[in-house]
Amino acid sequence: MAVFAYLAWYNTRRRHSALGLLSPVEFERREARADTVNLIA
Repeated sequence: MAVFAYLAWYNTRRRHSALGLLSPVEFERREARADTVNLIA
């Protein structure tokens, strides 16, 4: 259980300076949204 709790924190809340201080999950969401917008435009 502790491993899953750590992974949830690591991927969803930990901020990273190389990602513009976004969590890995938020960075992926924004990238996916940007790709969708580029396909529509």
